[in-house]
Amino acid sequence: MRSIILGLVALAVPAWALAAPEPPPSDAQAAEPGTDDAPAEPGTAPAGNPGTAERARDEDAAQDAPQPGRPVLDRVLPCGVRVLVARDDSLPVASVVLAVERGSEDDPAALPGLHHALAYQLLMGNRNTAPGAIAAMVQDAGGMAFLATGPAQIRFESIIPVTLLGELIHAEARRFRSPTVTESLWKEALVSAKRDVPLRRATPWEAAAAAHGAEGLGHRPRVVEPALSELDASAVATELARVARYEHTTLVVVAPLPLEDTLAQVEDAFSDLPPRERAVPDRPIERTQASVERAKATGNTFVWAIPGDPAARLWADAWCEVLSRQRRGKDEPKPNRVRCAFDDDPRRPTLTVRVRTPDDPRALLEARLERLEAKATRTLRTPRTRLRQALSADIGTPLGLARRLAATPATRSQPNTVERMTGADALDGPPIPVGTLLDSATMVHVVAPSEAVPAPTQPEEGA
Repeated sequence: MRSIILGLVALAVPAWALAAPEPPPSDAQAAEPGTDDAPAEPGTAPAGNPGTAERARDEDAAQDAPQPGRPVLDRVLPCGVRVLVARDDSLPVASVVLAVERGSEDDPAALPGLHHALAYQLLMGNRNTAPGAIAAMVQDAGGMAFLATGPAQIRFESIIPVTLLGELIHAEARRFRSPTVTESLWKEALVSAKRDVPLRRATPWEAAAAAHGAEGLGHRPRVVEPALSELDASAVATELARVARYEHTTLVVVAPLPLEDTLAQVEDAFSDLPPRERAVPDRPIERTQASVERAKATGNTFVWAIPGDPAARLWADAWCEVLSRQRRGKDEPKPNRVRCAFDDDPRRPTLTVRVRTPDDPRALLEARLERLEAKATRTLRTPRTRLRQALSADIGTPLGLARRLAATPATRSQPNTVERMTGADALDGPPIPVGTLLDSATMVHVVAPSEAVPAPTQPEEGA
């Protein structure tokens, strides 16, 4: 099963079980020919047919009625936390994900790695909970707990027997309340954070920062700098008070219970928190540079920022696969090779294309993209099928569904269903044009450092 969240990597906490994602499909695979079935268009009655007006009213009413699919409750509680509740009856287990909309992008310039380390500090308990008590409670009941950090999101994830659901919801409603901070616990958190392998992506971090217009993306996630060890307990507590706030979070609960019953448990657990306005960072895409310099760059690498909504991420993944499998045109010189890599992430996904050609790499890439647009229906058949299967497998399990919902940006559109909020509906409709996602006007070109221009020489006196 290929996880849709590749950029947000699960971090191992002692005794926690982790699942590794499958590798991406081989570049050598060829796309299968074929066509997609177009969605059926609703029929219209002939003019003058009896009952036409009645049928028109019925159609208008049907558009306003809830659409078929698995419903999702989407609420913002008075304390500012966003709550997403879905139902899964496949097993007598539940999944709870507490997602903080903060990450390495928000690290201070002088303290890279801060949010990664603070995530571990939040495992050290609070005034009501001993260090590691929530994970121990989950494991003692036969469940599993995970921690995930990334450029713009931190997630505390659990899968448990449904009998433990109420207790775990209350525990998550207290995770941020008066967290325990001591010098020794901070050192322990730093040791755990340093054990994690730095997050690697195909996209250079400086190129991702330029493409998204977010300077903080230049901070590599999961890297702990020595400056963090110089923070005392008071400074750590101050940073936690700034980051660990429920108005910054989303709580996702997937359980085999009626939705309203599950929501009632969440509302009860968070009812004693003071009212707060929801405060989630706005992360727009605003390219700041058309090119970035990188040592040993060949000038054949191009990077795009991809929007964080589920539909854009799915179609970017599909177009990336098609671009890598595209055959060389008859008029193209040899050797020519275009390879694409998609770094998925709930908030900051990027797509990187590397071109190998003796000619102009930009011209070749633009020509390849133009050819793809002309054959979208046929070429997208294979990746569309792959993504449907992967998505179906994920949303068919409580934890997979909870992770996908945690990546869903807030929206006022209705109805809220699993299919719409995870992008399944988008895969059944027309694709987002490749020219929209991979517009040459928005890409970032990775180039080698410019050669220094020698300063003009001053003429000698009397010359």
